[in-house]
Amino acid sequence: MAHVSTCAEARKHKCVCQGCGGSLHGWPSRLDYAGDTSARERLRAEAEAAWERCRREGTKPVTYKHQEPGVDLAVADIVDWLAQRPQVVKDVHAVGDVIVKEVIGALDPPKGSEDWKAHRRRLLDHFWCDLLAALAATLSKVKRWYDDVPDLVARAILECRERERRGPISEALVRLAVKMVWRSLGEMAFAGQIDACVRVLRILAVLICPEPERHPAVLRACLEPLAKETASEVTKERLKQVFPEFAV
Repeated sequence: MAHVSTCAEARKHKCVCQGCGGSLHGWPSRLDYAGDTSARERLRAEAEAAWERCRREGTKPVTYKHQEPGVDLAVADIVDWLAQRPQVVKDVHAVGDVIVKEVIGALDPPKGSEDWKAHRRRLLDHFWCDLLAALAATLSKVKRWYDDVPDLVARAILECRERERRGPISEALVRLAVKMVWRSLGEMAFAGQIDACVRVLRILAVLICPEPERHPAVLRACLEPLAKETASEVTKERLKQVFPEFAV
C-alpha cells in the first residue's frame, strides 16, 4: 500500500501505510489540533464517547479495547496542554520532520524494489516510537548530553525489539537512525536542555505510536510520565483504571 495523506489524520489504533513506514502516523494532525479549538473538542468528544461505550460494557477484566479510549483521553489532554505552548509544538514538529524528511530515506533500499517494500513494512512495527521512547528513557536516566548516548539508545532499541518480538531491523540501520536523530537534536533550540528534550521525544513517541496500549516502552517511558504533567485528574483516574500499574 502506498502512502496516503490520511495517515497523518489517522485516528484508529492501527497503521498499514507502508508508503511512509509509519513515520507520518497521526502526529501531524494532532499538532495541528493544538491550534484549532474545534478540532480539539472533536478529538476529546470521540475519546469520551469511546470511554463511555467501554464503561457500559464493563472494564473487568481490562483488555486492549478498554485501554484504547484511556490512551485517547490522555492524547486529548496532551493536545490541550500543547495548545498553550506553541514553542513545544514547533519543537515536536521539528523532530518529526527530521524523521520524515531525512532519516527514513537514509535507511531505505532502492525505492520501489521488493526490498524497499519489505523494509517499509518492518518500520511499521513500532520502529519510530521505539527509537523515540529509547531516546527519552536514556536521556531521562543519564541526565546529560554526551557522546555515548547513541550507542546506549541503539542497544536499548535492539534489546526491546527482540524482547517484544518486533519486526527485525538490522543493527546498522538502527544505529544510523539513532545517530541521525541524535545529531539533529543537538542542532535544535532545546539542545542540551535535557528535560525539554525528553518531553518533546515523549510527546512525539505517544503521538506517532499507533497502539501505545500495546507498546510497553511507550507506556512506561512516555505516556505515564507525560500524564503526570499534562493529564487532568479525571484522565489520571481513568488511566489508573485501565493501567493499574501507572503512578500518575
